[in-house]
Amino acid sequence: MLIIFSFLFLLLQIILNTLIVPKTLNSAREYIRNSNVDFFPNLIKEKKFIDVVENLTIFVESKDENGNLKNIYLKDLVKKDQSQIIYAESGKIVSENDTKFLVLNNGSFIDINNNNLTRFAFKRTDINLDKYSSKSTKTPKFQELSTINLISCLYKLNYNIILSKIPTYFQCESKAENDIDEELFKRIIKPFFIPSIVLIACLIILSSKDSYKYSRLQNILFIIGFFVIVISEITARYIGNSKIEFFIILPLVTFLISYLFFIFKLRVGR
Repeated sequence: MLIIFSFLFLLLQIILNTLIVPKTLNSAREYIRNSNVDFFPNLIKEKKFIDVVENLTIFVESKDENGNLKNIYLKDLVKKDQSQIIYAESGKIVSENDTKFLVLNNGSFIDINNNNLTRFAFKRTDINLDKYSSKSTKTPKFQELSTINLISCLYKLNYNIILSKIPTYFQCESKAENDIDEELFKRIIKPFFIPSIVLIACLIILSSKDSYKYSRLQNILFIIGFFVIVISEITARYIGNSKIEFFIILPLVTFLISYLFFIFKLRVGR
C-alpha cells in the first residue's frame, strides 16, 4: 500500500514540477516586472536601506501609519561616475494621475560628479518614481520556463528539431544546455527517487521490534535512505556535465535493487 501511495505522490510531484510550479513562478515574476514601483511604498521599512528599484537606494528613519516619512536619505546613481544624494526632514509618497511621486520637504541635494561636490537646499521637491524600474530580472529564469519550452530547446540544439515555438525572450543557446538538463532532471527524473526511499523505509518490517538487530537495522536504513537523498541532489547538480542517460536510469536502478532485496528477504523469512 505504501508503494502505491509513493507512486501517487510521485505523479503529483511531477505534475507540480512540470506544470504548476513553473507557471506560478513565471506569473509572479511577470507581475513584479510589470509593476514598476507600485509595490514600493509597502517595502519601505524604518531604519533599513531599500534598493529594490534600479539605481536608487533609500533610507528612512521613521514611518507612521499614514505613510509620513521622517529623516529621509536617498542615493540616485545618475551615471557611472555621477550620483546624487538627497536628504529631507520629511516626506511622503503620493499618487497623481497614476504617477507616483516622492514629495520631500526641507532638505538638500548633494551632487557628486568625478569627486566634485555641489550642494543646494530646497523647501520642497517632487521626485517622479515612475522613472525607476524594478531590479527584477527581465529574462525569465529556467525555473520559470515551461517544461515544453525546455524540451523543445534541447531538441533544437541536439537534433535541429523544433517541437513547439520557443518564446523570443528565451535565448536557446548551446551554453544553456547544461542548465536545461539540470532543470529537467529536477522536474521529471528526481521525483522517481521517492518510491525508492519509501521502499527502503519499508524494509524495517523485516525485523521484529523485539529483535536485538532492530535498532541496528534502523540505523542502517537511515544511512541508506540519507545516501539515496544525497545521490539525488548530487546528480541533479552535476547532470549537465555528465552522460544524461546514466542519471535517467539511476532512480529506476535504485528502486529495482531495493525491491528485489525486499522480495528476497520476504521469501527467505518464510
